[in-house]
Formats: sequence, C-alpha cells, structure tokens
Amino acid sequence: MKKLLFLLSSILVLTFLILPTNADAHKRKRKHRKTRVTAVQADSVRVVRAPGVPNQSKLDSIKAAKSKLKHQTFHVVVSFVSRGSGSDGKAVASLEKAIKDFNQKNSNALEFSVKNWGKEGERDYCVVSTNQENLNSFVAKMKKLFENNRLVLIKENEDCKK
Repeated sequence: MKKLLFLLSSILVLTFLILPTNADAHKRKRKHRKTRVTAVQADSVRVVRAPGVPNQSKLDSIKAAKSKLKHQTFHVVVSFVSRGSGSDGKAVASLEKAIKDFNQKNSNALEFSVKNWGKEGERDYCVVSTNQENLNSFVAKMKKLFENNRLVLIKENEDCKK
C-alpha cells in the first residue's frame, strides 16, 4: 500500500512538473508576437516629388537650416565631469558667476546652454560668442580659474553633447 501511494504521488508530482504553466504559454505567445513580420511588395511603395509643389524651395531651405543646426559647433565647451563622487558644484557656481560678470562688463557678449549628460551631475556648458576677441579673453580667464581642477575640462571648437 505504501509503495502504491508513493508511486501515485511521484506520478502526480512529475505531471505537474512536466505540464506547461499558463505563464510559459504567455511567454511563448509574446515572443511569437515580437518576431512577426509583415511583407510588403517592393513596387508598392514609391516616393514621388510632385512638380510644382508650392514653396518647395522654402521647404528645402528650412530642411537645410535644420540640418545645419544639428551640426553646429560651439566655440567653447566647459565640461564638468565626475570621478565617482559627483561633479564639482562650487566650480559650476563659479562658472555661472564668471559668465554673468563677463556679460555685465561686455554687454551680453556670451550666450550659453547647459546639457546634462550624467547620473552624477555631469554637464556641459556650451558657450557661444559673436566676438572672437571677447571669447578668447573669456577662455583665458576660465583656464586660469580652473587650472588646478581635474573635474573641469575646457575645450575650444567642440560639439556639444546631445
């Protein structure tokens, strides 16, 4: 009798182990959905530019201007990096103060934008100026201000991170 009960219980356990669960079927179904491909005939899709489209040259010039903006090079990029303990908050504050002071003295010669790119406060300040002389004097001041700081990188004629 004990052998029969043992045999029946082991068969019951094995059937539960072998039978697929509802979750397994759901996973297989989801995987199948991801790999589904829809075929399209090659000659069914055509791109045609109609002749005489109004304002076509204007649309083309807008596209060209947008692509130029994507590849715009900033004059100076000041990067605040981290080496495991976050970026230097005091250096960020001193840079913002220096830009503000420089703009007050030189009638708003500098424009900047901030691009955050890291988890520990890493960011780039992209500085642009129309006057090259003002920019050169600003870069000289920044290099002197941050000469001993390894967490601040100053790069000229660099692209800003997107």
